Amino acid sequence: TKSTNNCKSLFINENDVTTAEILWALKLIDSNFSFHSSAEIPHLFRRMFPDSVIAQNFNCADTKVRYLSTFGLGEYFSQRLSDKVKNESFVLLFDESLNKKMQKKQMDVHLRFWNGDSIATMYYTSIFMGHAKATDLVQHLESVLAKVSHNGLIQLSMDGPHVNWKAFELLQSNLESEHGKKMLNVGSCGLHTVHCAFKTAMSACAWDIEYILFCAYILFKDSPARRDDFYTVTNSSMFPLKFAKHRWLENVPVLERFIQILPNLKNYVKAVRKKTVCNPKNKSFESLAKAFDDNTLEVKLHFVLSVANQMQPFLKSYQDDKPLIPFLAPDLMYLILSVAGRFLKHDVLDEIKTCSQLIHADLTKTTNQKDVSLGFSANKILTTSEFKKKNVSERNILEIKMDAKQILIKLCSKLLEKSPVQYSLARCMVCLNPMEMALNPGSCTKLMERLLRILVDAKQIAEEKCDTVFQSYTEFLRTINKGQFESFDKEKLRVDVFLKEHMSRNQPILWEIVRKVLLLSHGQATVERGFSCNKEVIVENQKENSLIARRIIKDHIHSVGGIDKVDITKEMIAFARRSKSRYNMYLYEMKEMEKQEVQSMKRKADEAELDGLRDNIKRIKTDIYSLYTSSKQLADKCEITGSVQLIVQSNSVRRTAEGKEQELHAMVKNLETKIQQSKQ
Repeated sequence: TKSTNNCKSLFINENDVTTAEILWALKLIDSNFSFHSSAEIPHLFRRMFPDSVIAQNFNCADTKVRYLSTFGLGEYFSQRLSDKVKNESFVLLFDESLNKKMQKKQMDVHLRFWNGDSIATMYYTSIFMGHAKATDLVQHLESVLAKVSHNGLIQLSMDGPHVNWKAFELLQSNLESEHGKKMLNVGSCGLHTVHCAFKTAMSACAWDIEYILFCAYILFKDSPARRDDFYTVTNSSMFPLKFAKHRWLENVPVLERFIQILPNLKNYVKAVRKKTVCNPKNKSFESLAKAFDDNTLEVKLHFVLSVANQMQPFLKSYQDDKPLIPFLAPDLMYLILSVAGRFLKHDVLDEIKTCSQLIHADLTKTTNQKDVSLGFSANKILTTSEFKKKNVSERNILEIKMDAKQILIKLCSKLLEKSPVQYSLARCMVCLNPMEMALNPGSCTKLMERLLRILVDAKQIAEEKCDTVFQSYTEFLRTINKGQFESFDKEKLRVDVFLKEHMSRNQPILWEIVRKVLLLSHGQATVERGFSCNKEVIVENQKENSLIARRIIKDHIHSVGGIDKVDITKEMIAFARRSKSRYNMYLYEMKEMEKQEVQSMKRKADEAELDGLRDNIKRIKTDIYSLYTSSKQLADKCEITGSVQLIVQSNSVRRTAEGKEQELHAMVKNLETKIQQSKQ
């Protein structure tokens, strides 16, 4: 058998073994296995497949799979992505989160670019930081752009904190001075804007719904005894869900669960007060019990849930990676108007036809307002006999309605203030909405003209090309299949693929511009999903380059639709084979860095010692000078007074000074020796 295997190994293609090792590494990463889990795999494969020559030559244990992934496949996919983006327009997306294992801020960077016939958004790298000031962000983003292209950057997609906007301004200034171009701006992430607007709106009154939901979850978290008491009282094992503070609108299931188990929670509180079960004696219980004293709590909860549900379709629709920027402004406008419709008069709403009119509308004007709509469920509760038995006054109900109106006004105002609907570019992108092209060609023509002006101001298109592009656009509108464009469904179709199919051949000059602006990002959904991916791949004592490699490999696997769809090219195999030498180089560099660090520490210690010696020499010189001065003064005084005691003291001080001089000579000699040694 041994001789047979030796004969077979003579005919084995070395690429087959490398391919098998690559596939194993891909599987390991895609399934979030640790590299260490591959420790005994080669031996196991040989036992499992004794008749396979590939299995007999498979040698991808933990160390090899680690450097194969980090210095082979990771670098291959990174280089491949860089090559795709070079000399092309692209969008850079970034966001930061705390990496708890490394105790550093991790800034994930994604690139949005044309990948064949459609637009793709893919993970590129991560940067690990301590401080994250605007200057720090710009410095790190510049290092990323140096690997791809400054000239191709058309947008910086981000959340809306002030530090990010400051970084945007600094990077914008750098690009304008060095490359004569500006990035395009459609505002910060539309999804974050909606979440933050809702969170801000909820703070417009003192309902404290967020705190109540938080207390309900904390009360039973990690407490088997309380859970057992709850089950004893209610005969239910359904408990409150965890509340997410940073994503209010993702808490709809949390709110629904709380409303569902509210009667059980009230029964539990009553049982505690009757001393039927143990009193938790904590702040969460006291806060929850106090909240249950509010007879209108259920009305408030149903109102908040109805508003949150009103926002859900927009959030769900814009969680996608496909280009949605042509639909963003009208969809935001529809969302704001649908919320405003709960407190604004119908005739006021009917007058608002465009985004510009919406921006300038006065939502706070009382003459424009009507009685607020609390929602079907909340209104139903107000009419029930059970609610009327609680003797809630008309004044309390009026206060609830006034608070609800303030929440809605705050929500709409914040959406108008911070959302992309404020940006002219986002509004102009509607001219690339296929439905609008078919239904409102005149309006689209005007928007295209404004869009071209914005691109000229940003130096993203030469002014002399604008007439040709505009004429191509108007001609395109005249020749489109209106039925096909009117029936376009953004939920089922991709606008990038659709417009490329209808525009690229017949209107190549127009398509060149459309192709660029379709890249504009509508939100940070991809980057946010990447944070969840980080939690899956992060392990203890993980190196930064290992995490980056796992992320970029995993992202590629998902982008092509699974390991079976990954194309094992000759170039990938070459990268895999060179991974060992790169790994050895990395180890050598790490050792050299350690040596340099040790030498640096030793040099600093030597310098500190030399500084100490110099300080001692300086001090001794001062002492010697003082001693000789004192000896001379005593001798002079002796000549005047004739006191023998003074001359004895003078001689004693002089001898001390002479001893110090000998000590000084020794120290100077020691200093010269150490200086000579440090130079060697």
